[in-house]
Amino acid sequence: MVMSNDSTTPLLPPYPTGVPPLKKAQYANVENIIIDLWDYCMVLEDQYYETGDQAILTKFAIAIMTVQYWEDVHLNMEGIDVLTFRF
Repeated sequence: MVMSNDSTTPLLPPYPTGVPPLKKAQYANVENIIIDLWDYCMVLEDQYYETGDQAILTKFAIAIMTVQYWEDVHLNMEGIDVLTFRF
C-alpha cells in the first residue's frame, strides 16, 4: 500500500451533483481499499515478527480496525446491516 503525506482522501465516485471532483479519486471501488489495507497489514505483521517492535504492533492493530471499518462500509453498500447480522 502506498502511503502518502496527504491527509485527505477525495470522495469516491459518484460525486454529488454539480460538484466537480477536486482531484482524481485514488480508488475506483471499496474492494481495492480493503485489498491494499490487507496487504499493508501483512507487511506490518512481517515487520513485527522480524523486530518485535511494539510500535509496529500498534500500527498493525490500527490497520486491522481500519480494514474492519471499510469492510463494514462495503457490506452496508451491499445492503447488509452488520449490526443486526447474526452468525
